[in-house]
Amino acid sequence: MSNVSINNKNTEENLRKLSIALLLFSVPLQSFTLIFGVSVYEIVSLLVFIISIFLVFNYQEVTFWRKHLTTLLLFLLFTIFYSLSKIAHEEILNIIQFLFWSFSFLYALIIYRPLALNAFLWPVLWGVVIMVTVAVGHQFDIIPLFDFERIATFRESNYKGFTGLISSRGAYGIWLITGLMSTFLLFFLANSKAKKILTIAIAFLIIYGVVITFSRSTWVAAIIFILVFSFFKIFTRNVVLSGERFPLFAIAITMSFAIFIVLIFSGLIGNLIEAVVNIRKSSVDIRLTTYLEGLSIIKDLNLLGADASKLQRVIHNAYIAILVELGYPALVLFILLNLSIAYWLVKCILRLSSMRRTIAIIAFSGFLAVQVELNLFRGYESITYWAFLSQIVILLRYLRTPIATGKKYNLVNP
Repeated sequence: MSNVSINNKNTEENLRKLSIALLLFSVPLQSFTLIFGVSVYEIVSLLVFIISIFLVFNYQEVTFWRKHLTTLLLFLLFTIFYSLSKIAHEEILNIIQFLFWSFSFLYALIIYRPLALNAFLWPVLWGVVIMVTVAVGHQFDIIPLFDFERIATFRESNYKGFTGLISSRGAYGIWLITGLMSTFLLFFLANSKAKKILTIAIAFLIIYGVVITFSRSTWVAAIIFILVFSFFKIFTRNVVLSGERFPLFAIAITMSFAIFIVLIFSGLIGNLIEAVVNIRKSSVDIRLTTYLEGLSIIKDLNLLGADASKLQRVIHNAYIAILVELGYPALVLFILLNLSIAYWLVKCILRLSSMRRTIAIIAFSGFLAVQVELNLFRGYESITYWAFLSQIVILLRYLRTPIATGKKYNLVNP
């Protein structure tokens, strides 16, 4: 009887691991459509949903974490206001899309059980590697563009932005930051030099992917990630892992130097300078115009927002876009949702120590970096943003899992 119980437990755990691995690995495949216009990611989401129902009914267990009850309620309320707004503006199809976009976040909050971090970090990383490899292939004309892809071109400029598998540079940038965060985590978690070298090599590939996007918001987000991570050197001078010391500041300097080397050897340094020089003409002025245009129709807002069709351009700011398109309640809920996650990350940094604190610092650095993308891109309607939040929630649940002693902050080793 005990053997049956153990086998059931192993089956349950394997299903949870497989579900999160498939879900996060398939994020870059969100535009690959198979039958009836359904994408690979959407098919995987349906499969994981079915597995989730099986887990709940077969094992009669929901692993919901009560400490994230506020986060769950805020998300559900935001979803309700999003749905009401789309119904009011006759955009009902967007509701179904949003449920697919945010499914990974809901799964992380309710179904996922804290397991070994490798269960989802490596699938995320290999998905990012495929995504960046395709972008590099496009740059050197080795891999042809797929039907759903487009290269970002810039007026009065010679450079192009490459975003493998994901046409939106903002959504692509968020997943690059997710990949960079995963490399940092796996570097510190790696128990062999070979794995550390592999994560460093992947980090360089991701940095190159950041460069060739020619998305200044992604550049800033990557720099913010590295700088915030370095800033915590003030609190933790060195991280001690398995008898080795890794000075955080030295890592940040090395990564920054790597970016410079990549730019020189790729021949993109001239285009980079041109992109920075023309930033006002090609980016700042356009964004300011869209922000002012969006804010100008606030007087016409009701609880469910205004008709976005009145806008001449897309608003490249998630918070202003939510205010205009969904209304004040949705904006407040979205802000509180992000603040609730930030609160738990900061609490982990302040309360935990050693390896666990390093994981929390990396997660918080990635969270701030993605906030940069949100402020320069309407990311609340992207799969990558909600998948990123799901990874943050999984890390939080892992960090806050106590051992059997019941001590509040004595946590299981990775």
